[in-house]
Amino acid sequence: MRASLRNDLVTAHIASPDVHVDDDRREIMMYLRGLKALGDQRTQVAVSTDEIHFRATPETHGPSYFRCFRRVGWWYALAMPGRFFRSRDGRTGFEEGLTLFGPDMRHSAVLVVEGATGAELKVFSTRVG
Repeated sequence: MRASLRNDLVTAHIASPDVHVDDDRREIMMYLRGLKALGDQRTQVAVSTDEIHFRATPETHGPSYFRCFRRVGWWYALAMPGRFFRSRDGRTGFEEGLTLFGPDMRHSAVLVVEGATGAELKVFSTRVG
């Protein structure tokens, strides 16, 4: 997969993709991290309509390792180290919320499990050290 990125913040280093298919818009959204400055990695969104070429949106959304999910009209993201964010459209205006994990939390994955009485968010992660 090739990414055509407009923003030089991620050119030197692109990693940790989190990919979502937006059926309504007929697009693929990929959250990825890249270098903003030495030692400062940030998340951006890249969008594709043909599954091959991606364009990064200019806005950076927060720290690295965004893992996203949709729930009740919002897009949520868990980022390193355990910081939660939310956005109405998943592309712009991510607002930071609670930090639910300690500073040693690093890589993560999220899984929303729907149940009879609601949903449960399962978080899988690694720790530094």
